[in-house]
Amino acid sequence: MKLKYLFSLVFLATLLACEDEKNLTPRSSDASSLSRFEFPQGNNSWDRDLEEIANTFKTIPVYTAFDSLDLNQRWSGTYTISRLGETLDDEYAAFYADFFKNHIFAFLEPNLLTRVLPNYIYLVDDLRQKGSWTYGYTPLACLWDGLDYWAFSFRAKEENLAVIDYGNGFVYKPYKPYDLPKGSWEYKVRRTVILQNVVTKIVEKGNVAIPVEFESGGDFDYSKSFSSSMTADNYFKKLGYLGQMTPTSYNFSNPSGKMTVQTNFTNYLKLGLRYTRDSVLIVYPPEQYPLIIKYYDFTMKYLKDKYGWDLVKAAELIAVKEN
Repeated sequence: MKLKYLFSLVFLATLLACEDEKNLTPRSSDASSLSRFEFPQGNNSWDRDLEEIANTFKTIPVYTAFDSLDLNQRWSGTYTISRLGETLDDEYAAFYADFFKNHIFAFLEPNLLTRVLPNYIYLVDDLRQKGSWTYGYTPLACLWDGLDYWAFSFRAKEENLAVIDYGNGFVYKPYKPYDLPKGSWEYKVRRTVILQNVVTKIVEKGNVAIPVEFESGGDFDYSKSFSSSMTADNYFKKLGYLGQMTPTSYNFSNPSGKMTVQTNFTNYLKLGLRYTRDSVLIVYPPEQYPLIIKYYDFTMKYLKDKYGWDLVKAAELIAVKEN
């Protein structure tokens, strides 16, 4: 069903700024009924895929008809234009729709996403943000902190990238352009970075309960310090900790600060996104790190038995790192 804008953007921002976060989650069985955009946005095959996502997961993927105001809505209600991006042409719209259908939502369970997904997911070409550069912009592959939206972009155009001109003939370009993922390895990296943020939010919202086996008192003791030295008795991997993964990361890095039960459990979900069991045994040899394979097996079984969530399916997609 197609609907026109229901409110002006300024009125909408004022209205939403007064609402509690829980009221920003679509609850209609027909997600498009809540859209301030015309939706679906066309009659193409990819529009049908996006409409299916909207009605199944209660979040509305938008690839056209948005503008800079949409990309800059914030809880403050102000409209400082710091983020820019373009709508998708047909080629890119078809790719984005296929990617999110088959590489993101195919690995998520709708019943676990209550209060997790935003009202809107903007699919953007060359999403970028102003920074302290001589000219140009910082590319953004993912944006998670919009008012009632997330945004994703698979392309950073070279002509819009940040440049630092030191004025002595030396010009520095801190970012490289990128485009649609080409090989299976690039698909895996893009997929994992997005999904690892979603699973974090699923655990934060309590939609997946942290099992008692991860609490202090058994194999884990979060009151004790850990080390990043492989030779130390309290090396973090020996304690069953995987490290940390920032919102833009694909790899785990050495942890910092204190480990918590929520971070530890969530990391095992992220591990399931990345590695099959055979790969876990190679990356984390059980003779060195017996707790890791123990809790990998436990977590994957727990998710499947209790929630019907087979997280390992994402890791099982073939990914070949190309030279």
